[in-house]
Amino acid sequence: MKKIIFCLLITLSLLHSQDHSSMTGSAFIGSTTIDGKNYQQIGVMADIPIGKLGIGLDVKISIDSNGDLREEDWDDFEDYLNILRYVRWATKNDPFYLKVGALTGVRFGQGIIIDNYSNTIRYPDYKMIGLEGQVSFDKFRSEFFINNIKESFEDKSSVVLGTRLSYNLIGGLYLGGSIVSDLNQYNGLLDS
Repeated sequence: MKKIIFCLLITLSLLHSQDHSSMTGSAFIGSTTIDGKNYQQIGVMADIPIGKLGIGLDVKISIDSNGDLREEDWDDFEDYLNILRYVRWATKNDPFYLKVGALTGVRFGQGIIIDNYSNTIRYPDYKMIGLEGQVSFDKFRSEFFINNIKESFEDKSSVVLGTRLSYNLIGGLYLGGSIVSDLNQYNGLLDS
């Protein structure tokens, strides 16, 4: 219980100390059934900017009908790691951008090849650790993404990945090429 309160206090102090105009987030209240027992849930999802560093948090607290916290959600080190949704450096408009974890709004080829891709469709039941980045120097730009680093080295992985190289000809006019592939498009589907 003390760990949970400590974690909440740290989270709330970080939220309070930031510039609120650049911080984004949402909150929810609802109910759920876990192992046949009903719980009320309170949750906060936030993007906390600390300079160029951004940390995405997803904190959920489950309370049973007696007002007790669900201790199983806070008894392992992995439970605390699951609060972390992603870590990013800079934004997509900066010369160097990198994001690890939950990916949303991935776009390639001005949205013709991939538009608004997300690796969080089965979240929180299945948590993918994606990687997205961009490097710009002079007039060249390189972009890349992989939807799930955890599966990238498996034989029958359902990894979606892509890269784009481009050259800025004039102003906002780029000449470039993209390669995107789903290495096993059927493996990501759940069998019934």
